[in-house]
Amino acid sequence: MGYQWPQDFDKLMRNFLEPRSIAVIGATEGAGYGGRMIDNLLNGGFRGKVFPVNPRRSEVKGLPCYPSVLQVEGEVDLAVIVIPARAVLDALQQCKEKGIRSVVIISAGFSERDGQAGIDRQKQLRQFTMDHGMFICGPNCLGVSNVSEKIHANAGSGIANLLPEPGPIGVVSQSGATAFGPILAKAKDRGVRLKYIASTGNEANLESADFIRFILDDPDVRVIAAFIEGFKEGEKIKTVADLALDRKKPIILMKMGRTEAGGRAALTHTAALTGSFKVHDGFFRQKGIVRVNDYDELCEVANLFSKGKFPKGDGVGIISHSGGICTFLSDECSSEGFHVPRLSKDTTGKIEQILQGWGSCENPLDLTGFARGPQFPEILRSVINDPNVDSVILATRSDKEYAENVIKAAGETDKPLLFVWTHSEFDSEGLPALRAGGMPVFISPVKCIKALKHLRNYYKIVQNHHDPGREKVPPSSLPSSDPRIEQVRAFLSQESSETMTEGRCREILAPLGLPFSSSIVCQSIQKARTTARELEYPVVLKMDSPQILHKTECQGVRLNIQEENELTKAFDDMIVCWRSLDPPVTLNGIMVQKMITGGIELILGVSDDPLFGPILMLGWGGIFVEALEIGAWRVCPIGQQDAREMIHEIPGLTKILSGIRGRPPLDGQALVDVMVRVSFIACALKDLVSSMDFNPIKVLPEGKGVKLLDSRMVLRSTKTLLRSNT
Repeated sequence: MGYQWPQDFDKLMRNFLEPRSIAVIGATEGAGYGGRMIDNLLNGGFRGKVFPVNPRRSEVKGLPCYPSVLQVEGEVDLAVIVIPARAVLDALQQCKEKGIRSVVIISAGFSERDGQAGIDRQKQLRQFTMDHGMFICGPNCLGVSNVSEKIHANAGSGIANLLPEPGPIGVVSQSGATAFGPILAKAKDRGVRLKYIASTGNEANLESADFIRFILDDPDVRVIAAFIEGFKEGEKIKTVADLALDRKKPIILMKMGRTEAGGRAALTHTAALTGSFKVHDGFFRQKGIVRVNDYDELCEVANLFSKGKFPKGDGVGIISHSGGICTFLSDECSSEGFHVPRLSKDTTGKIEQILQGWGSCENPLDLTGFARGPQFPEILRSVINDPNVDSVILATRSDKEYAENVIKAAGETDKPLLFVWTHSEFDSEGLPALRAGGMPVFISPVKCIKALKHLRNYYKIVQNHHDPGREKVPPSSLPSSDPRIEQVRAFLSQESSETMTEGRCREILAPLGLPFSSSIVCQSIQKARTTARELEYPVVLKMDSPQILHKTECQGVRLNIQEENELTKAFDDMIVCWRSLDPPVTLNGIMVQKMITGGIELILGVSDDPLFGPILMLGWGGIFVEALEIGAWRVCPIGQQDAREMIHEIPGLTKILSGIRGRPPLDGQALVDVMVRVSFIACALKDLVSSMDFNPIKVLPEGKGVKLLDSRMVLRSTKTLLRSNT
């Protein structure tokens, strides 16, 4: 089902972006926020009614001013509050009495500052809106804009000179100064066309996901560009991401808080908890959200995506006036997984007739002077129409006529055509003409190819998401209604220990179909000898204790024991070692486990993320997992394609699973199945289990499956956190 919005969601959200009447509480004549709000509405072309509210004035900017919003005649769709924080709640109460349920709060001084007093003020705002069914945007935001309808209910500075042409992109930003500053300015400079701009600030009530959800319903919007510091409700953003995939509307997102310093800055700026960046990044990959690194990328990638043209393959045609530029672009394409294919004989024949031995008729095409000659449009179309080419990069400069020819050719094809500008950014003819004509123009060749990679990857995700044959419920999943789940839940509910040892994990979870290696916890050497004979040597001995997290650090593991005398000595040594531990730990017994050889070792873990819930992690396993810090993360549950993508993200793992240097291929499908099953188990037990750690798991040769060699589980009531990457 996902997150469910209230029935009047659309109506109340429409009041923010399509209001017919706006009351500005705190309107002033000066250049402050209250004055800029009125200026932006009046000078921006708002056709509705504007009601300044200020008890100290009778007129503001030539408009009648009201002492209270309650004295405004007629209905008010949207109220904007621009007054000191201490007076905001009273103003909100008057809005409620007036029947205004959509409110923008520009005022600062809430959870982003003023310590506990500010936090308390924001809690009061949130509770008030929940009690009375109101929607508020903010506090500590700059407001919103509808560029198409010329509705600029924001307090941004110099907005009139920054507004781009209206178009198919909606911008949502937690930072108002970012939305109405660098993003707006760069969109204007680059010819990026916008429809909506919404800044959400502290998000005491509405958050960025709510505005994205509303904008997704607009048939004129093709792309969402978002500047995000953190999300408030995981289920809400998960639902929005799924809806965006359903609608084939990409979300291009710039995520802040990648570092500890960035996280602190976000907390003091909008009081946003940025969360684990690795988890967020895994979620973005999983849901087809395109993450970019700076304002330029945000605008340029959103602009490229807004054209709605996606490469159907990896073949790139490269055209330039320079051989050096061609070589550089070819290298960059190869490094990002593209190939620069040979053109068909028909295409090369046509181009050769034009060049007559000058320049290169092979891809990449160094056209020398022909790149600006009268026959260039014919060359460009020949490359675009070549069956081996899925997208085209044109790197050169232009004048106005040249730009018109390129724009015309781009409009005739469904293949992406990207332009890398190789001349001065202060050019006053060709560059403005290209941007005005809607061409995706890049100053940086590297960012151009990165944008093309985003385009290709998104297309693959969307194709998989809409594939009629795509698995809806993977065969290796485990529904919560499975009676075995209920049995496990009953066991866990009765468990007295917060941290469950390997032996207990295996005992409880084995019925769920997880492939544990054969083992038994023994309380005597006699039992250990009998077990080793039954399992057949070689075997492994391990201490089974809830207090020991890393057995190798206290000599709690002995590998590859070949016979009984060796077993006896290892058992006795382990007991002596246990008795010497300080502080003392509980020992349930010594586990005897079948020694598994061959294959590779990985870690598979589940942790509880405060935003997204259970998170699955895959990485290189064994004792080096914390040192290597190499892993892939996804929100549970996952499908088989998610599992394969996680495997692909671990450097070298795909090649190793396929078999390298004469080694046999490993059982990659069994690994995928175990990953999917663990993810579903994690969801089914999420209210009881805080984390699960399977380290290492052994991936055996193809057909031999996967074995879980060690495991640990922490129940939700635990106060002890596992030290692991999960």
